Amino acid sequence: YLLDDFFQELEPVGRLDIVGDLSKRALAYYAGLPPELRSPESERNRALALVRYAHVLRYQANPVEATKLFREANAVLEKLRANGDQSEFTAIGLALGYTGLTRALDMSGSGAEAVKMASRSTELLAPLAQAPNPSVRLRLVYGSSLNFLGYSQLRQANEEEAVKTLDLARATYRSIDGLKLTNLAAAAGFAESSAWLTEALVARGRAQDAGRVADEALKVAQDVLDKRPGHMPALRAHGLLATSLGRIAAEDLRIGRGIQLATPAIGDWETFLKLDPSNFYAWNNLAATHAALASANDALGRGDEARAHVRKVIELAKRFPALNGFRFAVGRQAVLDAELGIKLPAGTVPDYRRMSELAAAALPEGSFGWFLTRGLAGYFDRQVALARGQFQEALVGAKALLDGATSKPTGDGERRVRARGLSSAEFDAAYASFMLKDYVGSEAHARRSLELQAKVTGLALDDQVTVNVGNVMLAMAMARNGKAAESARLLEPALKFFRDLQARGSDDQYHRFGLAKGLYAMALADPPHAPALLAEANSTLDRLTGDFPRRWSVQLQRRMIAEEMKGSR
Repeated sequence: YLLDDFFQELEPVGRLDIVGDLSKRALAYYAGLPPELRSPESERNRALALVRYAHVLRYQANPVEATKLFREANAVLEKLRANGDQSEFTAIGLALGYTGLTRALDMSGSGAEAVKMASRSTELLAPLAQAPNPSVRLRLVYGSSLNFLGYSQLRQANEEEAVKTLDLARATYRSIDGLKLTNLAAAAGFAESSAWLTEALVARGRAQDAGRVADEALKVAQDVLDKRPGHMPALRAHGLLATSLGRIAAEDLRIGRGIQLATPAIGDWETFLKLDPSNFYAWNNLAATHAALASANDALGRGDEARAHVRKVIELAKRFPALNGFRFAVGRQAVLDAELGIKLPAGTVPDYRRMSELAAAALPEGSFGWFLTRGLAGYFDRQVALARGQFQEALVGAKALLDGATSKPTGDGERRVRARGLSSAEFDAAYASFMLKDYVGSEAHARRSLELQAKVTGLALDDQVTVNVGNVMLAMAMARNGKAAESARLLEPALKFFRDLQARGSDDQYHRFGLAKGLYAMALADPPHAPALLAEANSTLDRLTGDFPRRWSVQLQRRMIAEEMKGSR
């Protein structure tokens, strides 16, 4: 237990390097034991030392070596249990090995396998945790295992199961001392489980429930920090919860308020990294916070602020190549730059493409992750082309992705990711075809986009916006194809959706732009009322704030409205 105790005591102060050194010394000791002194107990202790050392390597962004050590240790502990070792100590060690392997696999892009491994950990400990009077040590590890499983389910887009798992994790941590802070590890674990739970609840359309969970957990995390300043698991939970509160505010249509709530998370991560600069997960979360703030500022039309946050993401990704996963935020900035007419120097490779190539090189060629990584780069190539009015180029790119989508996903999470990617490609093809006056092709692509989107649509606001934008696109093509009445029926709920967002005070400028597009589409479907609808569309665009009026897509929409006002097609 000595090494385990060291880990529990040193993790809160950021000295896992000491645990790593002690683990290596323990491994050297067991490697040097003569055969006559080796026993099942010595083998178990060597495996437990491997588990702790692998955890340190995982924190230090070395998932390949960590995975190797976790698998070696787990094999030893599994064999001991199969031979009759049913001790709590061995069960805990194996559960730690499973949960550590879960995170290492997740870092390597093997999300589906990570969920399976996390499930093995919780299944192993559940009977012990549900027995009368389980030990505090066991409940802490069980809570951690549930936390890892819930996180993995969340990343695989299985939010409903994640909610159940993370609720159980919170209950497990709460059972240790009722959150009275006699056990700070339990309080910090409770706060972190709550952070992931809020994300899952928002995805399930339960923003109010998420707010209550986050408020309670934030107080718990702050109480731990008041009692022991610099307690790193509590600091981590505090940062995660601040970001969650920002997300909840955005779901409530208050992007500006969300920025205020999420910004302090940057200070949490920077403080964390001063204590432990080797912790990859803290660097990852710092990048995630900057990416979230970039997206929020973009939605308010604050391009300069968004660009500043993306520069931070790019700097971090250059320092830690494993952070190439944040290329989505970098790609969004490239699209915004294209919208505002900002061009890269000739011959410069866009940052999102450079990062995608690095990420793809680390994955098995032909794997689902490999296709997904390359597909994301293609997605932003199309978005940049559309933002520059290069519709033929965007159409060719979309069709190339659709024709080459032969990868086979495994598990619900990968199937949903694939459906989202294909849906976006069909939407881009629909929009490009419309602008190229191929209205029949546009309608066909728009229908396929919505069919694919129906497979993945959740209850979160972003999903609902995506569906209604897709309905507007389809309605525009149908109106041009002489299906005015059908187009108008499709548009009525979409217009109501965007009007309701405005009535509720949404400060997201993309929502306002969506309303203007919907009004333009209804003008195509309802010629007798077109003058009033087009005038309202123009006045809606007049209310856009920040740099939105200067964006190319907004100016294009104004030209389309003006042409329709003249009766020109």
